[in-house]
Amino acid sequence: MRLAAPLEHALRLRERLGNGEIDEAAYCAEMRAADVEDALAEEFEGERLASLGKIAEAEKHFWRAADLAPWSPMPFFYLATLLADRGQAGSPAELLLLQAFHLIRLADQEEPWEDRTFDPISRQRLRSMLNHLGLQMDIGGLDAPGRAALAGELLLDAGTSSGDPVDPRVLLHLLLTTLFLEEMDREDVDRLLAVKEQAAPLLGAIPDGFAAGLLGRSAMTVAERAAALLGEMGEVRFLGSVLSAASAWDDGAPEAALWAIRRWIEGDPAGFGEQLRRLAPRIETSDVEWLVMALSKARRGERLAPAWEAVYEAGCATGALAGPAGAGLAMSARILFGKSAPERAERVRHHFEKFWNRRDRDLAESLLEPNEDAVKALRRHMRKDLPDVYEICNYRKERELENPEEEDVEASTAEAAEARLRRTGRNDPCWCGSGKKYKKCHLEQDQAAAHRGKSGQQAAPIGGPFAEVRRGLVKLAERSVSGASRRTALEEFFGSRKNVDEDDLLAFMDWLIFDWEPLRGGKRLIEQYLESEGPRLPSPVR
Repeated sequence: MRLAAPLEHALRLRERLGNGEIDEAAYCAEMRAADVEDALAEEFEGERLASLGKIAEAEKHFWRAADLAPWSPMPFFYLATLLADRGQAGSPAELLLLQAFHLIRLADQEEPWEDRTFDPISRQRLRSMLNHLGLQMDIGGLDAPGRAALAGELLLDAGTSSGDPVDPRVLLHLLLTTLFLEEMDREDVDRLLAVKEQAAPLLGAIPDGFAAGLLGRSAMTVAERAAALLGEMGEVRFLGSVLSAASAWDDGAPEAALWAIRRWIEGDPAGFGEQLRRLAPRIETSDVEWLVMALSKARRGERLAPAWEAVYEAGCATGALAGPAGAGLAMSARILFGKSAPERAERVRHHFEKFWNRRDRDLAESLLEPNEDAVKALRRHMRKDLPDVYEICNYRKERELENPEEEDVEASTAEAAEARLRRTGRNDPCWCGSGKKYKKCHLEQDQAAAHRGKSGQQAAPIGGPFAEVRRGLVKLAERSVSGASRRTALEEFFGSRKNVDEDDLLAFMDWLIFDWEPLRGGKRLIEQYLESEGPRLPSPVR
């Protein structure tokens, strides 16, 4: 989904500010003229007021900046500075927590650490903090961001355990800070859900920040947690923000975004439909694909008709139903409405079947047959292993507990791999229980096992150095084959075919790496890779 116009305007102005085309005053003036609330403009105004000694007014602007961009470290730096300058005003716990918010978010950013001399928490200072707390810890291997993150967590513990009263705004951002930590406990989730009216606008800013590329190293984790919480809260007004984040994801929509959309569809189908129609000018083809996937996982019932109709309208407007999303929407009609509304599936097929490939047509055709058992089986498959908000928010910890180092023995056989490939969709949760999508977890391993089994060879492991080789080959392909060469390769592989799905593109990438022979007698990509990287590879990998 395209970014909201105010956010696009702010990003353009930030670029001009960074290029020196405008100064801070002009930036703020432009934002006021456009009637856009912006965190950076609030920071600039807070700095201006603080320099004039108007501390109370400056604080209001810094707090507003923190609410608009809860991932940014700078508002908390300014607030901590103002509080420290006031001396006895405010509790010691507030100062510790504001400093913790600043350091935890700062450690997560990338740009400040590009300056190798930047070191806000030296080893000596961190050792002093640890000694003061009576803790023994080896910090020799920590880099500057790691020291800042550890110092932030130490200050967070000290502030929360002090028992001192703190400002409600500090408490709210304390809850938001748990999104940036390695582990987010069930209690953290429950506390945020308990204050959803206050927390929802702050959480709603996070997917937009992710889509705009403003979050830091933990961007994906933080955005997934925010989306899951918004879904659980029923905050469908942030549908556009979540779709924007899904579109910005590197490899398909995150499970949390699909989960949130499904929750909104089930909780308030009419409200979801109204919100989707309001977003119509920003809807893109990929958005419809995510919506169809989420719709197919929703609970059955005629009450979901307003949501289905809104997705159908969006698909017609964007042309998305001319691809696999059309067959998926026909499928969702049968899953959601059963025998009571076959005309919906027929409507999609009638208008878009001519654009589908054979697999899409076969799927839609089979679902239009009155085979309720097949529909029920498909429905069970689509809703299999749906997570809850706690699993999404705490997925790192869940993986450590549920997915030990040893591989499941089921992964080893070609027959089992083929069966999993048939029954598991690329965007379904992986069979291993990791909580990740199949395509991000065991898909490559199963494809390799099935392929080797067919050729009578032993399946090669995909993890470890093999995964590194695979990534290196893909990077070489992206770097070496571009422009006219890529167009030539695509035409050679696909011919005049127009409808191409993700599986087709994976097959194309394999062919490009191992079989494609460039023009003018050039070497295949695998040969180029072995020439440049072969000497450094372990013998079994070579």
